[in-house]
Amino acid sequence: MLFDNIFSFASEGAKSSEDINPKLFEKIPGADPSVKVVREVSPEASAVLDFIGTLTKATRQNASTQKMYANDPGSTAQAASSVMKESSSSLDDILEKTSKRPFPPGRPNIYGINAGGKNAVPFSFSADQYASGGGSLAAADDIKASGITNAAPQEIYQTIRHGEFTYRLPYLVPNKPYLVRLHFAEYFFGAQDQRLIDIIINNQQVLSSFDIFQAAGGHKIACVKDFPTSADSHGLITLQFKPVKDYAIVSGIEILEA
Repeated sequence: MLFDNIFSFASEGAKSSEDINPKLFEKIPGADPSVKVVREVSPEASAVLDFIGTLTKATRQNASTQKMYANDPGSTAQAASSVMKESSSSLDDILEKTSKRPFPPGRPNIYGINAGGKNAVPFSFSADQYASGGGSLAAADDIKASGITNAAPQEIYQTIRHGEFTYRLPYLVPNKPYLVRLHFAEYFFGAQDQRLIDIIINNQQVLSSFDIFQAAGGHKIACVKDFPTSADSHGLITLQFKPVKDYAIVSGIEILEA
């Protein structure tokens, strides 16, 4: 039977998310076992796949017991309860481990986003993601960043997201404190009071009529701003950039451990 074929792979060597998918394809009639499986490497995705593997294996192991006591409703309920208990314990253990390590592993920040940029900086910033609204723009000029505490790599200041826009950064630990670090540079205006921005983090306004030129001390100079915050009850940090005068802009966004 189809379900028997699918469940049986758990007892034939599928030990983790690394080999669940290929073995599952082998056991589905008519499926092509040579199909390319794209593997998600984030700890959260691996946790889900490991949970599926544990659930399937536990179900297979309890199937024999269930057959032996098919006429005893109590034994069926006990078998089902055992499956869910084992699978839930495995999932809790996996999520506990992933929530205590940096995400993704090996990076100095939890999130590093090259706002408006298509290129990633290895081990620190990804290409632009999680944004809605606004547009992207590349800037050819170098930005003065030497001597500025916590300045990003030069590549980050070469692009911006501009307009009115929002970033929603997911997969954080609900209600946990974090540090939001924003990277700016005034590319276009050579005087203050030409660009003013309101910035709101998780519904709390953290900057009002922010002037990048004034804060940085001039034109084409990096400006870094840090804000303590906490993820909301869903594990999200939401950043809103609203123009007061001309476009709102940002070059880079980081989320770090508080």
